Amino acid sequence: MKKNLKYVANKLGIHISTVARAIDIKTHRMVKKSTRDKIFELIKKEGIKPNIKARGLKKEKLTNINLILPIGIESVFYDEYYNGIISGMNEILLDTGFTLTTIPIESNYSPDKIFQILLNVEMAGLVLSPYCKYIDFPLDILKKYDFPIISIDNELRGKNIYNIILDHEGAGYKGAKMLWDRGHRNIILISDSNRSRHSEMRKRGFYEFFKNKKDVTIDNVGLEFSISSGLPALKKIMKTNKFPTCVFSLNDEIALGIVNHCCENKLRCPEDISVLGFDGLSAGRYTNPVLCSLAFPFKKIGKNTAEILINALNGKKKKKTILMEAEIKGEGSC
Repeated sequence: MKKNLKYVANKLGIHISTVARAIDIKTHRMVKKSTRDKIFELIKKEGIKPNIKARGLKKEKLTNINLILPIGIESVFYDEYYNGIISGMNEILLDTGFTLTTIPIESNYSPDKIFQILLNVEMAGLVLSPYCKYIDFPLDILKKYDFPIISIDNELRGKNIYNIILDHEGAGYKGAKMLWDRGHRNIILISDSNRSRHSEMRKRGFYEFFKNKKDVTIDNVGLEFSISSGLPALKKIMKTNKFPTCVFSLNDEIALGIVNHCCENKLRCPEDISVLGFDGLSAGRYTNPVLCSLAFPFKKIGKNTAEILINALNGKKKKKTILMEAEIKGEGSC
């Protein structure tokens, strides 16, 4: 017997309408919790995906590509990052017959709640944003399905899972080499005081380049990644015993703050101090001078994501993992 709503109903000895109400977000409270729990356990155990919104439709092909997005993250970076990914995906999906839908998820959602949300949408493919590594995502259940899953910047394993990995360590190395090639020997590195995974990886790559280099002075300053940290960063820099020739901030928001506060502190950028940021935020184009920054190509990441999905859905072979390198944007401040 085909594993669908009817299968669940027969297996549990209940009516199919009870199963439908239990898994529908709008009506699930009409079914006793004990019955709901049995239904969900069976669905999860056997990997049943009863696309509620597709049920009753004559066509078999599913067309929805779903992108998991975070709720409540207040950061200019996240706005530009996800806008770039969405723009790139839509550019590729145009005229393919597939539609991109975003699914907002809060960090405190339980795996069962996330699973119920996903049961209520048509699902041709699923894209997990980097944010998904910070939530309790029901990945073990989703691995049982046959639709392709793309994980961005968080390497996962599974027969239906493809990865787009951002080379943060390589980016830190690239930034260090760039500063070395431009003659900087007294550098301040600004990393995340909260020791975020990306910051630590970039920092590791940075120090990897300099591990065998002599006559180089590097001071590491840890600050919270936000634009308000720009002025405190500059104050710390000005108190150092040996004034640096360059600051490499592993976050654009801090780098923007430093560039903006240089003038009021009678510093010329890049004549007195060069500034290299990380993220490639569009605001960097409007500083004076233009902010020099390392950045991952947000839109290209979105395009690659959509291309992998389309190829997977059409049965074409595609590499399971793609590594994305950072690029240098702007030149003015460095």
